[in-house]
Amino acid sequence: MFVADPHTPAVRAAIAGGDSLAVSDVTVAEFAAVAAAMRRNRTLDAATWQAIVAVAEDWVTTSTVLVPLAPGDMASCTRLLNGAEIPLRMPDALHIVICRRLGATLLSFDVRQTAAAAAIGLAVAA
Repeated sequence: MFVADPHTPAVRAAIAGGDSLAVSDVTVAEFAAVAAAMRRNRTLDAATWQAIVAVAEDWVTTSTVLVPLAPGDMASCTRLLNGAEIPLRMPDALHIVICRRLGATLLSFDVRQTAAAAAIGLAVAA
């Protein structure tokens, strides 16, 4: 959403609906890792990287509810990974666990993640 990719228009349309948005601190850390990698591999110059990070931080603080990890989230994530019929990456499983804890809809364009979320009865928007 802050760096254009094929999903940017769909993400913007999905979040424009006016529903309350929750963003986990895991999502914030994942974004920071991606932005840092883009800076390291020089996809972004330092000034562009700083501007993107500032816009993202402002959006999180002004337009979302920031959700921290809860004490049981990692254990629930491990159980999901160990029992999942669909192989997941740990961060993807963690997002599913956090959404399930909150009773929130998962917004994702990852086919495996959305299939795994739907398989456990989680509402999915893609």
